Amino acid sequence: MRLFVVHRWFGTGIAIAGTALALSVWRGWTAVLGRFDFSSVIVITVALAVQGWFGGALVHGADHLDF
Repeated sequence: MRLFVVHRWFGTGIAIAGTALALSVWRGWTAVLGRFDFSSVIVITVALAVQGWFGGALVHGADHLDF
Protein backbone atom coordinates (compact mmCIF):
# COMPACT_ATOMS: atom_id res chain seq x y z
CA MET A 1 0.00 0.00 0.00
CA ARG A 2 2.85 2.40 0.80
CA LEU A 3 4.31 1.95 -2.69
CA PHE A 4 1.02 3.01 -4.23
CA VAL A 5 0.86 6.14 -2.07
CA VAL A 6 4.43 7.15 -2.98
CA HIS A 7 3.72 6.49 -6.67
CA ARG A 8 0.56 8.59 -6.55
CA TRP A 9 2.18 11.55 -4.78
CA PHE A 10 5.23 11.51 -7.04
CA GLY A 11 2.85 11.70 -10.00
CA THR A 12 0.91 14.55 -8.44
CA GLY A 13 4.12 16.45 -7.70
CA ILE A 14 5.40 15.92 -11.24
CA ALA A 15 2.12 17.19 -12.68
CA ILE A 16 2.19 20.31 -10.49
CA ALA A 17 5.87 21.01 -11.17
CA GLY A 18 5.46 20.43 -14.90
CA THR A 19 2.45 22.73 -15.05
CA ALA A 20 4.30 25.44 -13.12
CA LEU A 21 7.30 25.12 -15.43
CA ALA A 22 5.12 25.24 -18.55
CA LEU A 23 3.33 28.34 -17.25
CA SER A 24 6.61 30.08 -16.48
CA VAL A 25 7.87 29.42 -20.01
CA TRP A 26 4.53 30.39 -21.58
CA ARG A 27 4.39 33.64 -19.60
CA GLY A 28 7.92 34.57 -20.61
CA TRP A 29 9.34 34.39 -17.10
CA THR A 30 12.37 32.49 -18.35
CA ALA A 31 14.42 35.68 -18.55
CA VAL A 32 13.74 36.28 -14.86
CA LEU A 33 14.08 32.69 -13.69
CA GLY A 34 16.95 31.64 -15.96
CA ARG A 35 18.79 28.81 -14.26
CA PHE A 36 15.72 27.84 -12.24
CA ASP A 37 13.99 26.59 -15.40
CA PHE A 38 16.91 24.34 -16.33
CA SER A 39 17.13 23.02 -12.77
CA SER A 40 13.40 22.34 -12.81
CA VAL A 41 13.72 20.29 -16.00
CA ILE A 42 16.50 18.21 -14.41
CA VAL A 43 14.50 17.65 -11.21
CA ILE A 44 11.34 16.71 -13.14
CA THR A 45 13.33 14.30 -15.34
CA VAL A 46 14.83 12.55 -12.32
CA ALA A 47 11.41 12.45 -10.65
CA LEU A 48 9.94 10.85 -13.79
CA ALA A 49 12.60 8.14 -13.71
CA VAL A 50 11.87 7.43 -10.04
CA GLN A 51 8.13 7.48 -10.77
CA GLY A 52 8.68 4.95 -13.55
CA TRP A 53 10.52 2.65 -11.15
CA PHE A 54 7.65 2.86 -8.65
CA GLY A 55 5.15 2.10 -11.41
CA GLY A 56 7.17 -0.91 -12.50
CA ALA A 57 7.39 -2.08 -8.90
CA LEU A 58 3.62 -1.84 -8.57
CA VAL A 59 3.01 -3.95 -11.67
CA HIS A 60 5.94 -6.38 -11.64
CA GLY A 61 7.20 -6.37 -8.04
CA ALA A 62 10.02 -4.50 -6.32
CA ASP A 63 12.74 -6.66 -7.92
CA HIS A 64 11.56 -6.03 -11.50
CA LEU A 65 14.97 -4.70 -12.60
CA ASP A 66 16.98 -7.70 -11.39
CA PHE A 67 18.48 -9.40 -14.42
